[in-house]
Amino acid sequence: MPKTLRTVVICIIAEILNFIVTAIFYHGLKIPLFFDTIFTVAVVFYCGLLPALCVSIGYNFICLRNFNCLFNLALCPQKG
Repeated sequence: MPKTLRTVVICIIAEILNFIVTAIFYHGLKIPLFFDTIFTVAVVFYCGLLPALCVSIGYNFICLRNFNCLFNLALCPQKG
């Protein structure tokens, strides 16, 4: 497997695992720790800083997008 493809696959897996760990510990067990960074740090050690920044930016972008969608639905519920 080429190095670039391997790095992209590792970043996607880390992103998914960050969401799973956050869902279990923060939303499920109500433990307010920063478990969303565990696999981002693993990507830093395994692939380097730039891929880890992509994982971090992707995680925060998805969370921000989901928060905005939930916030807009709460303020302006659709009728029908």
